[in-house]
Amino acid sequence: MKKLLITSAVVTALTSYGAMAIDANINFKGAVSSTTCTLNAADAAKTLTIPNVTAKNLMDSGNTAEYSASGSFNFTDCPAGLTKVTSAYTYQGITHSGNNDWGLANGVDNVSFQVMQSPKTDLSKRLNLNGISNNLNEATITNGVATVPVTVGISAYNKDTQFVMPSAGTYSGTFLVAFTYS
Repeated sequence: MKKLLITSAVVTALTSYGAMAIDANINFKGAVSSTTCTLNAADAAKTLTIPNVTAKNLMDSGNTAEYSASGSFNFTDCPAGLTKVTSAYTYQGITHSGNNDWGLANGVDNVSFQVMQSPKTDLSKRLNLNGISNNLNEATITNGVATVPVTVGISAYNKDTQFVMPSAGTYSGTFLVAFTYS
């Protein structure tokens, strides 16, 4: 019995020697708001209809996103202290490889689209479609109200970002849009 106790004590001492603990702290802070902005009910599900275009005219328009449709998301009742609404668009389909600001339309070949945070076609306001925001995705809150403009434009691009003749047919695309406030 003594031999077993001595052996246990030696094993415990040897195995405990290498085990050490180090403590670390993580500090965090934040704020809890009693409310956020209210998205107008009519803006919760939007359909933007781009005018009909021939395949040739779309091809001839180049990378202009000339054929487009616009709308907006309207927010009210934003609490005091909030100054901006930021949007993040995630396309629920295929984006061009290595090019996060072009999505492939569903239903036809060689039709791609871009989303712009602008009340009209403005390629300098083109947004990423992978859920990442940048300063182009911000809208100012003034007196508790904000309007986030959006335009979707199409071009004759294939999945390899080459201009090619699009096929005829009906196309569509769907985005998940997330809004944050600060």
